[in-house]
Amino acid sequence: VYTQWIGQALQTGVLSASTGSLAFGQLRAGTNSSLQSVTISNNGGNFSKVKNISFGAASGPFVGGGTNANPLFRDPTLGSDTASASYSFSPTTRGSFNQSVTISSNGGSQNVNLSGSAVGPVTSISAGPTFSIARPGDQRLGNFSVSNTTPDGNLGSLTNLTITGISFTGPDAGLFEVVGFTPGTVLSASQLQNISVRFLGSGTARDYNATLVLQTDQGAALG
Repeated sequence: VYTQWIGQALQTGVLSASTGSLAFGQLRAGTNSSLQSVTISNNGGNFSKVKNISFGAASGPFVGGGTNANPLFRDPTLGSDTASASYSFSPTTRGSFNQSVTISSNGGSQNVNLSGSAVGPVTSISAGPTFSIARPGDQRLGNFSVSNTTPDGNLGSLTNLTITGISFTGPDAGLFEVVGFTPGTVLSASQLQNISVRFLGSGTARDYNATLVLQTDQGAALG
């Protein structure tokens, strides 16, 4: 055994990775996936080492890696040392993403492909209503529509659009109000919601303007 140690201890081992790909599947844009790991070991001869190990760093919507590991020694009784690094998928926009990261060492390198698809709702709003008031003091109703035009299909919570609130800003904001709207209204793919706005005419003859602000959960999980 001593002769084997002297003859082989300085030999370079062979890097081996547990997987060549980490697939994160479909995820809603604005959310984070769970961690997935890749484990490496020394697949070389006994008493050999794999040194100078570096896990490639992910970028863009992928996170993780960018770390170094201790040498991997292979013992005839205990087997090989191992090391691991974790990666995750955190997309902020819709789309399909792929990235290859490299695990390098003096005992070779291994490429790991990271893949994931981000889906989600898409908010489309029609033009805001314009009110023609005959006399000061009149009240008028106008409508606009909100729709979920996601091209990802109806994937339930992955693509549902939730209208969480509606508010008005501007100097005349207090003269406009929403009628019959319930916060938390959910629109599935291709669904449309008509929303009514009431203008409360003032006693002064002039033009009145306000900006309607629509809050949704597009780009994030509800809440």
